[in-house]
Amino acid sequence: MGSKIKSTQNFQENALGQNGFKTLSGTPTTATVLFSVIHIMTDATVTATNNCGKGDSFSSTALAAGYYYGRFSDISISAGTAIAYHIL
Repeated sequence: MGSKIKSTQNFQENALGQNGFKTLSGTPTTATVLFSVIHIMTDATVTATNNCGKGDSFSSTALAAGYYYGRFSDISISAGTAIAYHIL
């Protein structure tokens, strides 16, 4: 899947969550759905596939509350709460 972030409007829509989000719990997201931001609301253990072709994936990684940017799929959260924002 190619990125559609080629204009200021698309960037702003993506950065501001205007393409939708998914509240994460114990059920993993679908492998074909991509997310650009994982917002950890409370400290959580995260497993997520990095789909940008560079860097590492999260594998049962303890993450502090905050924002994690990238290109993720197959996200699952345990021991915490999170919201994932859809990529364009």
